[in-house]
Amino acid sequence: MERISSLVVPIINRIRSLRCLLPALQLTLFFSHIIAPIPSLEVLRLETETAVRIESLFGRPRPSRLRSMVLRNIIMSLTSPWFNDLLSLSLSDVYIGEAALAPSTRDYLRILEKSPDLETLDLFQERITSSVGNPAIREVRLPNLRTLSLCSFHALDLLDYINIRRSCSVKLERYYRNSQTPSDPFAPYSREPNLVMTRFRSIRHLDITLGRCSLTLCGKGDYDPSARLHRDRIRFTIQLQAPLLSATVGSLSDHFELPELRSLEIHVRHTHTADSTTEAVRWSAFMRKMPNLAVVVVEGINPLGFHLALSLPHPRNTPSLPCPQLTTLRFVPQASVDGVVNYAWRCLAQSLRVRAQQNAPISKLILDPTLGIMMTPEDVIELQALVSMTFGTTLSSNDQMTWDELQEKLGAGLLGEFVDRLSEPYRTAITALN
Repeated sequence: MERISSLVVPIINRIRSLRCLLPALQLTLFFSHIIAPIPSLEVLRLETETAVRIESLFGRPRPSRLRSMVLRNIIMSLTSPWFNDLLSLSLSDVYIGEAALAPSTRDYLRILEKSPDLETLDLFQERITSSVGNPAIREVRLPNLRTLSLCSFHALDLLDYINIRRSCSVKLERYYRNSQTPSDPFAPYSREPNLVMTRFRSIRHLDITLGRCSLTLCGKGDYDPSARLHRDRIRFTIQLQAPLLSATVGSLSDHFELPELRSLEIHVRHTHTADSTTEAVRWSAFMRKMPNLAVVVVEGINPLGFHLALSLPHPRNTPSLPCPQLTTLRFVPQASVDGVVNYAWRCLAQSLRVRAQQNAPISKLILDPTLGIMMTPEDVIELQALVSMTFGTTLSSNDQMTWDELQEKLGAGLLGEFVDRLSEPYRTAITALN
């Protein structure tokens, strides 16, 4: 370690970025051999596996150009000038003071008020001591903050004491230490309604994305109408390991109320068994938590159960259907080893017909052009009699076309990118048509 330090000393005045990922003892030894200040330092990243105090570094004057700091398993003083005037700060399992305690909400706020121009902030602490309701805690204004990442539901308390702009993206990540995914991913948080449930009630837009080992919920809306400081719209994300979509939908419907939700997007990013008729009841229960839902986007699943749920009557023998305000559906196909899976259009047409009869009509259906290529004229005629149907890659009307326009472009060879998504049998059939 002394040899490595000797290589650094001659260029110490020119170092602008310093990144050290070392065991705790070696990290301490490294800085003990560097006596001179690091005047040009702008970015500092220190990561180690066990908590360590590095007085040989943080006991010296702060470099005046320092703007970004990443610390993992570092013991710091709340009064350290190294927290001053940062633009980017990432703290992971840091500890505070002589006793090396996990920081509380109040401790984090004392750190944040030293850098009012922060643009990015990552706080990855498994447990944060709550300071909710303490009148002595002052609001911290972070008007330039663009992204805030947290890893604990307990860290949500922090949002009640920082003032951030409405365009700030807030992300909450939660990972499990083992590979077993829970059958009810939100059950642990149903016991903490003030931390999670009430904050979701005012969300107006929700994305559900399932990857191979994670679930992401992105919400946009009035963060928490009852909070002291947060009445502006911000982006809110939860990320955690999750089971299949059906269990996720069931868990959401069991624990969340979404009375203000206007749009819902569901994206599946991994191989997923097709939604089936047995899932219709779960879908229906979930959709009944969203009485004002107007737009639904579904990508990556063959949503047979969802189709059925659109017209599933209330289990208590009332005539009401789920999501009576629903007006727009958009479907993006599921890709598999066999190509794009076709959809059960007859089932969807039946649900659309039932909704129209019960004065809850869906007026707009937007399909990915790949689906239009595979649709039969009979399915097109049946759906067009029930709903305004267009084909496009977004909800925007700018790129949408009718089925006739789609067929015309297909015949002119202008839809190669969509044909490439199809399986070999479909491509052969399309070539034969042309």
